[in-house]
Amino acid sequence: MNIKKTTAVLAVIASTAVALPAGASAAPPKTCPPGVTSATYCSVGNTSGVVLLGIVGFTNFSGTGTSVLIHSTARTTTTGTLYLEGPHNVIYGSASYSIAPGHTTFVSVTFTAAGKASVAHTLLQLLTVSSVTGGVRSIVGEELLFGHL
Repeated sequence: MNIKKTTAVLAVIASTAVALPAGASAAPPKTCPPGVTSATYCSVGNTSGVVLLGIVGFTNFSGTGTSVLIHSTARTTTTGTLYLEGPHNVIYGSASYSIAPGHTTFVSVTFTAAGKASVAHTLLQLLTVSSVTGGVRSIVGEELLFGHL
């Protein structure tokens, strides 16, 4: 496991172990990126119960999507929507998921029109993977994606 993934796993474990004191409130919500309409508010950190293990490095042959590998750290089955976000918070793709506690699964993400256009013209790009679970958007991780030229 590389340092980025280890840090992400430790951050999730630390965030689930620390509770707010009585009467304290969480940090103020951040503004969600354009296109993420299913989130009531955006969290600081990862509260989704899933950890990004990686994006399959390449788009599929037709350039319509890719696969994202996630692992559940939650105590119950987690359902939500994964989003791939490009530069300037542009949504490149999304997919629904449901994952049992402690399991690892691939989620097939279908690109939006903006995602298809970007991967068709850019060889390598850094994508942010976010999850909307229970009306809360969390950043799950970042990963490189190889497109087509």
